[in-house]
Amino acid sequence: MRIAKNINVGSDKLSAGLSAALKICNELANSPDKSDIVDFSKTTFITPTFVLPFLMLNRNSMVMKTYNIAELLGKDLISRPLVHDFYNYIIKETKVDDSVAIDFSEVNFITRSFMDEFYNVFMDNNQCGMKVCMINMKEDFVILLDSVKSTQNKKKVVSSDKAQYVKAKDLKEVDQCFASFSI
Repeated sequence: MRIAKNINVGSDKLSAGLSAALKICNELANSPDKSDIVDFSKTTFITPTFVLPFLMLNRNSMVMKTYNIAELLGKDLISRPLVHDFYNYIIKETKVDDSVAIDFSEVNFITRSFMDEFYNVFMDNNQCGMKVCMINMKEDFVILLDSVKSTQNKKKVVSSDKAQYVKAKDLKEVDQCFASFSI
């Protein structure tokens, strides 16, 4: 679930800060997803009146550790193996069923292949049971993640109407079959 908020809570609005925090915590508590994105990038001013209830009411917030992905992997996230390196690092540092926040604030570029693998490892096949919250994602990255998410788990239909099958008894017959394809 992506929760994007544009919140401006000043010190003169005590109840507004508490109300905004409670609303976000309620959205997180009712989220069916394994991973949530809380986007405060459009927020210009928040008081402790907002932050403290948000931290206290957010499920598992007391054990949430934040990982700056750019500090660990670099500002340009381009390959699938990086996702597995990052996942293995987090698993070593995190207890089972803990919550982690992954901070994308310093990331400049993400390839679709990185994001696809990130989705598969952290969101779709998260086998260790940790709750993943992605924070400070640029709008382009959120769009890319949504695009990747929408293409997952779709069955591929392969038409076999025009396909020809050849059964070979030995390698010589396989060789003859491939030779017939040559020009």
